[in-house]
Parts: sequence; C-alpha cells; structure tokens
Amino acid sequence: MTDQQLNFLNVVPVFLNDPDFTVSEIRRQYRDVGLRQFAMCLSLHPQGDPPVKHADALIAHCRELKKKLADLPELQFGILIQSTMGHGWAAATPLTREPWSRVVQLVSKAGEPVRFYEKNSRMCYMDPAFQEYVLHAVDGIMKLEPAFLLLDDDFGLRLGECFCDRHMADFNEHNHSHYTREELAKIVLERPGDDPEVRLFSERRGAPAIDFLRRIRQVIDSYDPKTWCFLCTCGRGFAARYLEALAGPESQPCVRPGNAVYGDCQPLCFYTDDRRTNLIKYQYSSSPKPVAFIDEADTFPQSYYSESATMFHAHLTLAILNGFCGAKVWMSEFNAPEDRGWQSRYETIFREHRGFYDELFRVTRSMTPLGVASPVFAVPEMDHPFLCASSFNFPTWSDMFLGPFGVPLRWGDGTDGGVYALTGHDASRLSDATIRKLLAGAVLLDGKAAAELDRRGFAADMGVKTADDPAFFFQTEFTPSTGRTGPLMWETGMVKLEPVSPETQVYSQCAQRAGGRLQMVAPCMTFFTNASGGRVAVTAYPADLPYYKRLRNPRRENLLAALDFLAGGTLEMTVEILNQNLVHHARLADGSELLAVLGLGIDTAPAIPVRCTRKVTALDELTASGEWRSAEFAQADGTVTIRHELRISEWAVFRFRLA
Repeated sequence: MTDQQLNFLNVVPVFLNDPDFTVSEIRRQYRDVGLRQFAMCLSLHPQGDPPVKHADALIAHCRELKKKLADLPELQFGILIQSTMGHGWAAATPLTREPWSRVVQLVSKAGEPVRFYEKNSRMCYMDPAFQEYVLHAVDGIMKLEPAFLLLDDDFGLRLGECFCDRHMADFNEHNHSHYTREELAKIVLERPGDDPEVRLFSERRGAPAIDFLRRIRQVIDSYDPKTWCFLCTCGRGFAARYLEALAGPESQPCVRPGNAVYGDCQPLCFYTDDRRTNLIKYQYSSSPKPVAFIDEADTFPQSYYSESATMFHAHLTLAILNGFCGAKVWMSEFNAPEDRGWQSRYETIFREHRGFYDELFRVTRSMTPLGVASPVFAVPEMDHPFLCASSFNFPTWSDMFLGPFGVPLRWGDGTDGGVYALTGHDASRLSDATIRKLLAGAVLLDGKAAAELDRRGFAADMGVKTADDPAFFFQTEFTPSTGRTGPLMWETGMVKLEPVSPETQVYSQCAQRAGGRLQMVAPCMTFFTNASGGRVAVTAYPADLPYYKRLRNPRRENLLAALDFLAGGTLEMTVEILNQNLVHHARLADGSELLAVLGLGIDTAPAIPVRCTRKVTALDELTASGEWRSAEFAQADGTVTIRHELRISEWAVFRFRLA
C-alpha cells in the first residue's frame, strides 16, 4: 500500500459456516467491481471458554480463504481487528465466562445520584489476562502476512469509563489519594476540565491505553515493522499519542477518522462531515511523519435505508477533495447471502466512477484550496472527559452560512493567509498570537467572536467594541446601500456593536419599527481596515442563528458584500443557485482552477451560475470515466452559467482556464 494511490479497503465479514460463498463474492467483486483490497473482518469480542479458541478458529478460517484465492496474487488481504473490547455489545450477559475485568461505566446524569454500570460486555484493557488474549490474536493475525491492519474504534475508553478496581487503584496511586468510585465520580462530574484532579483522571485513562497500543505494535513489528495499521478513531483525547504508539518507528502513521453517516440520509450532513473530517485530520498535524488518511465511507449495514448509493459516491468524492488517499468501504452483504443483491447499486456507482476517483485524486494532490476558511485547531487532550464528545460538534460559519449560501469552503490553521471566518467558539480556541495574525489579514467575526475578542483587548483591531446593554432590542436589519430589510429579531447571542473609530463603516443597521418608520438602534454589520492593514467585518448576530433568520436572501447579499470587502474585490466562484450547496474551489498545479459543487437542495438546478469576473477561456467537466469533457457555458456580467443539471447529493466537478 502507498498513500500515492487510492486505496479502497472493502470490508468482508468472516463467517465459519460458508467459506465458498465468501470466496465467490471476493472473486466477483474483484472481477466485476474492480476491488482488489479486502479487509477480512475478525470480530474478536471474547466468545466461548476459553475465547482464544474462537479467535484461533477465525484466523485459521482466514488462512483457508487466502489459500482458495491464491491464484489471484494481485489481491491484497488485510484484517479489520474488530470488537476487541466489546464494540457494539450492550448485553449484561457476557459471551465468555473468563474472569476478566469489565469496564465500570458512570451512567449518572446531572441532578441524579452517582450510579455505575459494570455488568456489561466491554472489557477493560488494564486487565493483563485480557491484554494477553488480544496480543495472542494479533500474533496469529500477523502469521497470515496481512497487507494492512485496521484497529477498530472500540479501542480505548468512551464517555463515563472506567471506574474499575484497576483504574481506581492506578488513579489513587498517582494522586496519592484513597477515593472511592463515588467520590472520584463526584469530583469529575462537578469540576471543570482544567481542575488538576480531573486532568489527572483524563491522563490516567489514556496512558494505559497508549502502553497497550505499544505492545500491540511490538507484536506487529516482530513480523513486519513496515505494516500499515490504521487507527480507527474519532480523533478525540489522546489522538496524536495513540497514533504514534500504533505506527511504531518504521511504518507510516495511518488514520481512519470516524466520519461515517450510518443511518443518516440527510444531504445536509455533508456540512458536518466536511467540518468533522478536517478538524479530526488536524489533530494529527504534529506527527513527525506524513499521515495517511482513509475515509469511513462504508455503507453498513448495506441497506439503502442506511445510506443511498448516491450519498456513498458523494462521500468518497468529498474525501478525495479533503486530501484522503482512499476509504474503508463496505459493499458486501455477507450476513444474509439471500439479500446480497442489495449492494448492487453501491457496486455499480463505484465501478462507474472508478476513473473519476483516480483523476480527481491525481489533480488534487498538488492543489491549493481557495475560498473562505474556517479555523482548525488542536483539541486539548485534557478536555473534560465527559464533554469530549462535543469536541467537534459546534456551529461554524461554514455549516451555518457559507456552505448554504454557495461560498467556497476551506479549512486552515491561520498561517496560510486568505479570508477567515470566526465564530465565538473558534475565537475561544485560538491563541492571542493567532488572532493577531488573522486580524492583520482578512477576517469575518460573528457577534460572539467580537465579544470574545473585545474581552481580550482587540477592539481597536476590529473597529468596534461590544456593549452590555440590557435594553438592546430590534426587529430587523436595514441596509442603506440597497434599501432592503431582513427579519432579525433580537435574541440571546446578539451583541450591541459600538464603533471605536471614525473609519469604521457601518454597512447595515439593527433597526426598530416605530410608527411605521425605521429607527436605527445600533450597527448590525461593520467593515474596518485597521492599522496593520487588516480588513475586518463584524456582524452583531451569531453564526448559529435559527434557520428562519439565517437563510434569507438579504442576509446572503450582505454576507457576500462583507466577503467582497475582505477579499479586496469580488470573492469569486460563489455558486448562485440560491438553494443549499457545498462548494470547494482550488488552484491546480498547472494554474487552472477546480470548482466542485455538491447539490444539497431538493430541487434540481437546471444550470449552475457562478460568480467570476475573469474571462473563462476553457471550461471542462470531469466525467465518470475520468476524462475531462468540454462543458457548455455562457459568460456575462460577472457570471459564468454552466449548462449542467445539478441533482441532490450529486457532485459536479469543473476545471476552469482563465485569462
């Protein structure tokens, strides 16, 4: 395997009762679909007495499957090491009678007594006997000479875990304390994440897992130190240290972020997917080696009730645009062989677009993303252990405004220039040094970000300060330059802006309706060029406005005016369809520009109008076969209208050559 080519790792569930069916399906998918990398899924959840018998039987079965396919040496077989700790099992009755430690999970909610759940089927990795079971299985797996490994994302601790005797003893030893479970749980529930004992609790949850990962890697290295082993993870907590331990000294670090959309067929989930993918990806940016990323695009449970084939293709395309070198896919219905035809549409759309994926991967390897950036930042390892699930779940300008309004999205760490858009959450995560750099460039701030930066002493750089005025109230936004109003009732999260410089331009006003006339109350949107030459636009409202105040034509017009000001001209390649889209824009190595548009509106768009003031000399569309075909277009009055019918959840990818 290499990150210089696309890798599609198709998961194949392994069952002991029908090896011939498994072999025939692999042959068919290789021949008819074009798949050549297969991840044999070994569920190592401890089963039986002793459970090593079940693990050994699965491994022996995989060995026989490989023998039956030995006439196809071009196939690559890897192993998905699934369910080591108990992924997906919630039953109180364990499947083995081994006296191994189970996790002791805190299940209390605010205002309730502290309670624990310990009769579950999840194993605690601090148990030495359980570790030996896993290491025995990994040793057997490596004897199969796998082309790659994926360690499933049940590894590690989740919310509310673990208060078992070993974890308690470990914490008390390092804390020089004698807390009971109830006492420690009360501390963690009631104190903030930066409390010393809460930080130690987080650290002692992560450190033993990292030590265990190193032991797993040592077994792998004893056979082949260059074997790729993907860390399947959601990127929270100890992501970078987990990855370093699992990669070892000689293999490339590999990550499969948790960004699947199981059971979620809402097209708007792609905004969340784009955000989560890039934030998770950034957590590994400190790795001393280049990290290989594959997408979690699989269709489990291979049912169109879960994920349509169209969304499956859209997911793969977004992954390539985000710089991934492939995906973990799951196009095999092996659980119910009589229903195996269910995956046919997944296979068809994948086969038909194989050339599309390869060509898109080729041209995007050296692209420079353009558009408006939302910031990425490191999620501290010591985020509160019971709040880490929200580490990537928060509103951004991209989710709320830029994506729906057809503005090209990108993600950056603040060091690459260009236009940035910050929410209050973003601002609270960024250092003063990063904020200072952004304010010297071009930045859009929502009201919560402005309040946060005012508190930190940046009012002079923004051109406004935020006032605490309990009587602040308005009913609409009025824009003098256009004469338009847009409903914008006051609500929590709005701030009152006060200019601090005569150079501050008030572009729109918060206004009240009094006696049939508008009365201006305070600025709603301001533009300012500061002493460093930085351009700053500020809105009184937060980025997470309710949709009925947010998705308004006047709000889009004003936002584009702000982005034009920040861009120092016209922000180009915005899509003017006027329903929701996801847009990526980039400059390619040969100087041409890529525009990728994902239709998220339910209505089909008969054409794609795009803002562009430069003369288009040629415009090509990437076809399913991977060829660039000349696209029909017309250009007039700063708009390029591409004659392409855009349907819901479908990508259209174009290459512009500009004078």
